[in-house]
Amino acid sequence: MPSIIINKDKDDEAIYLIDEYVILTIGRKKNNAVRMTNESVSGHHAKIENSNYGLMVVDLGSTNGTFVNNKKVTERVLKHLDVIRFGQVETTFFDSPKSKPAPVKKAPAPVQKTPAPVQTITEKPDAAPTNQSFTKPKQTKPKQGATLPIEDEFIDNQPHDISFILKKIKSFFKSETASHKSEFTRYMNEFRDSLLYLVILLSISYTATLLTFIICRTGWSVYMSTPVGEKFMEAFYDRASQIQTVMDMDIFVLSFDLTIAAFLVCMAVAVVFQLLHFIKLFFLPMGIFGKILFWGLPMTALTAYRITMIYDMDSYTQVFLISMPPTLIIFAGCLSSASKLLPQLSEILFMIKKVLLYLYHIIIPNK
Repeated sequence: MPSIIINKDKDDEAIYLIDEYVILTIGRKKNNAVRMTNESVSGHHAKIENSNYGLMVVDLGSTNGTFVNNKKVTERVLKHLDVIRFGQVETTFFDSPKSKPAPVKKAPAPVQKTPAPVQTITEKPDAAPTNQSFTKPKQTKPKQGATLPIEDEFIDNQPHDISFILKKIKSFFKSETASHKSEFTRYMNEFRDSLLYLVILLSISYTATLLTFIICRTGWSVYMSTPVGEKFMEAFYDRASQIQTVMDMDIFVLSFDLTIAAFLVCMAVAVVFQLLHFIKLFFLPMGIFGKILFWGLPMTALTAYRITMIYDMDSYTQVFLISMPPTLIIFAGCLSSASKLLPQLSEILFMIKKVLLYLYHIIIPNK
């Protein structure tokens, strides 16, 4: 089992085993798995947890930082003999306990007591004399508070009762909550910023769509009052009638419906493609023209289809054109917000696997 050694001095070292199913929290507060009293260490300084690439140290927004081999890191996959420094406290990471065998913590030397006097039992006078004596062995109990041999805290050969299981589950989630406290705060800040950003985008999208309708309605009225417009009406009566139908609609309601439809379509696509890793692979690396061509226009087509279903319109081409302003304004913000706030499918599966493995090891003891 991997371990970290806190280097105090040559004669005094504290060794902590790292379980791959439990997050090892490090900090100055009492609810950490590894408590360090040095003032340079924050209350919840860092954590060591398992990842897809192995054990990883993650800084939890500490004041004095976390360093691996004298390089400041926010997160880093650990390797054998890496030197990890939390503030001013230096530790060494060992990938296997065989690298440096030692007990987890040094137990205090047992107090030597004077053995009890030997009780000698002799034969009765009428029995044959004998020189043998029998000593009654002294039964000793382990001293209360003495350190027992270190074993994995949830692995033994006895079945666990329900109270033990519930206690371990509560301890697991308490450890998870403490280690992710700073991450949760950071997530809530990002959620607030993304929500504000999307509200601003929706306002801009609605305003831009409304102005587009006002300009188009004004231009259409001027065009139809000219001789060229009259000839267009005579030559393409059906198309002109469809355009006139759109121009006669309530542009405030239509602009609102277009904005909401574009937002719902873009968010639905963003959620699905974030789970499938597509945003990280195929959206973020692209330039602005690639994003519009491969993401914006397909979402505009979906928005236009939604609007034709709501208003029962026949001309899909015209609806596609009026759906472009709100969709092209909103789609990039929805995809970027989804990539920041939502996990990917592999991360969800890894967390489920981690919880199930932990529950398996505390419910079913190893034989």
